[in-house]
Amino acid sequence: MSDILKGLYPQPFLNGFRGESAVMYSQIYIMIGVLFLLGCCFCGLRRGRGLAAGPFDPKKSALGLVTAFFVIITVLQTLGHMLYFQMQHAKIRSLSAHEKRSLFFGGPYNFSRELLRNFPGTCRGVLVSDLDTSVDPGSTALRIIAYALLPKVNLRAHEQTPPECIVYFNKENARDAVPENYVVAYEVNENNLLAVRKNP
Repeated sequence: MSDILKGLYPQPFLNGFRGESAVMYSQIYIMIGVLFLLGCCFCGLRRGRGLAAGPFDPKKSALGLVTAFFVIITVLQTLGHMLYFQMQHAKIRSLSAHEKRSLFFGGPYNFSRELLRNFPGTCRGVLVSDLDTSVDPGSTALRIIAYALLPKVNLRAHEQTPPECIVYFNKENARDAVPENYVVAYEVNENNLLAVRKNP
């Protein structure tokens, strides 16, 4: 039962549950089926003992089964969510602030932190990426990088022309895109690097 509930955790953008495997799905629906059968048996016993008033009404019975289905799903989902958030809390409560940001913000934040560790200077610059920074996920990545690079690298200083530095993130063959009057200051990989303007 515990393994089943652990599998009933929410997907990133859906208020639903999912099993971690085909076996998990089968266990979930077998359990729901067993609960339905038990409910039907209980109703049958009540009617057989004269505890249910009035003649059998198929519409009411169908409505009752549908209601019971949604109640069961809601209870299982709620328990699954509770276990999921407990596991998440247990996972992150001992992490440092930087480790928590790394976990939640992922690649853009980790890229920024690596640049800061390896770039000794400061500059005002721009971000160049193959991502569309006017919409998500590009716009979110831009904001994460701009925040995480402060105060060493200021990507919000748009009035600086030409920029003192260029941050390449998710830019295919970024080194080939570096202008002639810039030099690569630090390269994370072929698609992520920092280039600074050469001194005149």
